[in-house]
Amino acid sequence: ALVETLDEATDDPGVCNALMRGMLSGLEGRRNVTAPPGWQSLSRKFGRSDNVEMRELSASLSQIFGDREATQRALALLKDRSADVVQRRAALHSLLDQQNEQASQYLESLLDDPVFALDAIRGYSNVANNSAPSLLLGRYQKLSPDLRRAVIDTLATRKSYAEALLQAIKSELIPPEDIP
Repeated sequence: ALVETLDEATDDPGVCNALMRGMLSGLEGRRNVTAPPGWQSLSRKFGRSDNVEMRELSASLSQIFGDREATQRALALLKDRSADVVQRRAALHSLLDQQNEQASQYLESLLDDPVFALDAIRGYSNVANNSAPSLLLGRYQKLSPDLRRAVIDTLATRKSYAEALLQAIKSELIPPEDIP
């Protein structure tokens, strides 16, 4: 029913965006959901829109619906350092919400980008990555207090990460005053 309503409202970006935000909210945390009938053609139409938000919302929904092309476009956007930061960040969050392994592997390069360091650190909470503890702890001493706090928060999200965090605390790699 929502896809039909969206199709009828394509001339009103405000209505479409509100409906798609609602769909995303309702599908939060879900992955590889079967696309409703008519979504693919509607998504292609939204993908050609002049409205940036409409394109981004449509792409996020398409990723939830398992659209591999939408995922590949998001990965390409994320890796394009000349692309708009807000769009790259939206692509990253969308990919991480889908627990995309390729995005997880790309987080390491984002750790050294001041614009994306916090997103990258927090991204390891979304997608398990065996190298996350060593990558985060290896940079820990050079990070700002806010980023250090994010590292601790992130390492507390998964058992394997938490074990590395406890080791870092015991070895005093992480000073006691940094522990909340």
